[in-house]
Amino acid sequence: MAGEEGFEPCVTWMKRTEFRFLIGVLLVQIRDQNKAVLEGIKDLPTRMEFSELRQDVAELKQDMKVVRAATTDTSHQVHDLERRVSRLEAA
Repeated sequence: MAGEEGFEPCVTWMKRTEFRFLIGVLLVQIRDQNKAVLEGIKDLPTRMEFSELRQDVAELKQDMKVVRAATTDTSHQVHDLERRVSRLEAA
């Protein structure tokens, strides 16, 4: 029994060492994952930048409405001119 009692502290020490090693490995993995997440989100716009982007998009939408209206008007004018030219050529 004395031999067994002398062996237990060594096994306990080994288990503790292995446990500490595994905890260390897990902590390194978690740290690396955290770094990867931070690296991935560092390029995301901040709340203020996102708000500015929204404003820019709203302005662009308004500008596109004006461009669309002008294009439609020009298209109608071209169609009308083509029709008038066709009539003149036919006469």
